[in-house]
Amino acid sequence: YRGYAGQVASGVVKVGDEVTVQPSGRSTTIAGIDFAGREFTEAFAPQSVTLRLADDLDVARGDLIVTSRHVPELSQDIDGTVAWLADSALRPGAKVLVKHGTRTVQALVRSIGGKLDLNSAELLPADELQLNDIGHVTLRLAAPIPAEHYLQSRSTGAFLLIDAQDGGTLAAGMVGDALLETREALLDVSTATIRA
Repeated sequence: YRGYAGQVASGVVKVGDEVTVQPSGRSTTIAGIDFAGREFTEAFAPQSVTLRLADDLDVARGDLIVTSRHVPELSQDIDGTVAWLADSALRPGAKVLVKHGTRTVQALVRSIGGKLDLNSAELLPADELQLNDIGHVTLRLAAPIPAEHYLQSRSTGAFLLIDAQDGGTLAAGMVGDALLETREALLDVSTATIRA
């Protein structure tokens, strides 16, 4: 018996579905779905199940098993929005760990694209992020990950920045430009008309 246990992050998986393992890119089909000693024909988010694959593939902790009709692209460059949670400032050139799902990879902060002014909903230029700042960052990862835009998938679009020295959480992040989307949403709310 060889099964791969994990949580269905989104959608539905069925016996017979063609799947791809990321980041290796190897494909196979689902031979069985098990949970608590019982076999199922399908599983859906957020169930935790064990998948049996038709082929003997090397699947490691942190890998994604995705249906082949929707395979996220792998990237070593991430543009994202982070809420900075640490007392020390985040500056370009900082070395951090990125925790994406159960995978953790080393990363370098390439740039800070600005921070959100919560009063005006404007993106202001910034050289650093301080405690409680919400800002836009560009990261370069040591290994590619299958990160999707947060609006497409909250589970594969979210990440944490972790201090490589002490393992403390530095920031919570979302893949994509949530700052621009947040600003547009705030502007929409401020111009809304309500009838009573």
